[in-house]
Amino acid sequence: QKRYDSPRVIISENAAASIFLEPRFSYAFALRAGGDAAHWMTYATLLPMVAFIMKASFDMCEVCTMLKKMCALLMVLAMMLTGAALADADAASSLTEISFDNIQAENMANLMNGGLFAIEGNVLVGLDWDADGRAMLAARKLTGDGNIIGDAMALDTNCLASYINVDEGTVYYVRSGLDGENSGIYAVDIAGGDAREILAGDFGSLQLYNGKLYYTDTDNKLFMCGTDGSNFEQIGNLSACYPYVLNDEWLLYQDAAGGETLNVYNMTDGQITVLSNNRSFLPIVKGTWLYYFEKPYAADDEKADRANICRIDLMTLTTERAAGFSGAYLALNGDYMFAANGYKLANEEAWWTIENNAYELLEKAPVFANDDYLISLIYAGEASSRVEVERLADRAAVSFNS
Repeated sequence: QKRYDSPRVIISENAAASIFLEPRFSYAFALRAGGDAAHWMTYATLLPMVAFIMKASFDMCEVCTMLKKMCALLMVLAMMLTGAALADADAASSLTEISFDNIQAENMANLMNGGLFAIEGNVLVGLDWDADGRAMLAARKLTGDGNIIGDAMALDTNCLASYINVDEGTVYYVRSGLDGENSGIYAVDIAGGDAREILAGDFGSLQLYNGKLYYTDTDNKLFMCGTDGSNFEQIGNLSACYPYVLNDEWLLYQDAAGGETLNVYNMTDGQITVLSNNRSFLPIVKGTWLYYFEKPYAADDEKADRANICRIDLMTLTTERAAGFSGAYLALNGDYMFAANGYKLANEEAWWTIENNAYELLEKAPVFANDDYLISLIYAGEASSRVEVERLADRAAVSFNS
């Protein structure tokens, strides 16, 4: 047996037996171990060659008719095996082909941070407060002048809105009613009008992807439906935190019932691949790298409650870990990575230097970023007291609170 530490998967050294007995899974094993599928395919390719040589030898002997038939059958089986392995390789290779551009990375990061804000055009949608200090969902114009933002226009009052997705002027979000009622998945138009209920109940996350809503309930079960709540369907039998649809085939999530590792689920064939070995959270894909925070269960030193930032190369499934500890907040855009307490990193290749040792003194948590703006929650003690909107072009900033 050979163990690959990243990810933790055990595969058989007897590749010929593995690919002969389990052709459906042979390429998946190679993929999960960061191996080369061609290495595995070599064994399948050799089988018909060996059978051909054996058959040629038997042709010289008239008494070997039965053996010739057996060799012919072996050749047919080997060719079928090769075709099946190639089909699996084509299907599984899409995981290694995933690459997020800056916009895709920003959108994923913003939802992983709770989806408290979104920007469409020159309008900021997100957390705000009314005149009585009660939370609401509001829209503010991004003015482009010294004011940075305009006055708040209420879209939905007496609620905390999270996992905000905006598409062509419509806001989809998880609504938590401050009165303990009227919670669910809602939609409202930025131009105005009443908020409308799509699904009633309590929900843990929401993503709008390709015209469908993907969401989790309070038991971490994952579902999808149309934007009007129709065509309700459960996805697999997953216990999912931090779920995110990467493309039409692959779904990334934290396995809440299996050690809180990061997994990917193939929505076409049900295949699950484990990506991380420890408790992992807040995953963000940028380029071909999957960034995330890791917090081991072991508590052998005073920093055990803090989190390491890590990244996985989706091309090879190898893992890199930073030595320092960070405040477990990360937002990004095309130029920068933003961590807790105002730490900004311009050189992405030095990602491992992100560190905030004063984790217990959290003062500023970045929760939204794009190429133009950074939005952070400003903390006083253990509670956020205000929202800061920073225009990155000139570093001008303004804040509002309850």
